[in-house]
Amino acid sequence: MKRALLILVFLGIALSLSAQLGVKVGATYNRFGGVSDVDYLSNKSRTGFQAGILYKLHLPLLGLAIQPEILYQQSKTDYTPVQGGVIEVERITQKSLLVPLHFQFGLDLVMLRPFIQISPYLKYMLGKREFFSNSYTTNRLNYGLALGGGIDIWRFQFSASYYWDFKSACHSIENNSAGKAPFSQAKNKGVQLALAYFF
Repeated sequence: MKRALLILVFLGIALSLSAQLGVKVGATYNRFGGVSDVDYLSNKSRTGFQAGILYKLHLPLLGLAIQPEILYQQSKTDYTPVQGGVIEVERITQKSLLVPLHFQFGLDLVMLRPFIQISPYLKYMLGKREFFSNSYTTNRLNYGLALGGGIDIWRFQFSASYYWDFKSACHSIENNSAGKAPFSQAKNKGVQLALAYFF
């Protein structure tokens, strides 16, 4: 009898779960934090993009959903260093494989579902390794956190989040001390806007 009840309970939970597979595209606006204004004349966000696949699992608990994703991301930042009075803008393009895990808390309103989300992520850098005038090399593996929200409308999902890396984006090729290598503390941060479609 107990076994039958357990089977019914697990079956009910399984039936209450719903999962969706989808695709996602979005825009990113990235800049570097952790760098003093003394070390650059400008540090401006430029529009980048991201695209990939996602999987959303709805849990039968207060509108909770878990949404892992695998994304290719390309972010851009215009940086103008201070170099002996010479002003030369360097556009830094970072290509990465991004793996966020979104924990969403929302309200199910039939066709609409507004939600907030907290999203730890892992990031693996791809492509070019040197930047900041080729004096620094990329830290390949990074991680961070994003906070945001969005809304599900039928099969579409609109979302926005603010993210920041916990680890610096690069380290000095010459292995200087932090005082002589100020950009070794440069950390990516910015805003992501995205649109997803579920099949």
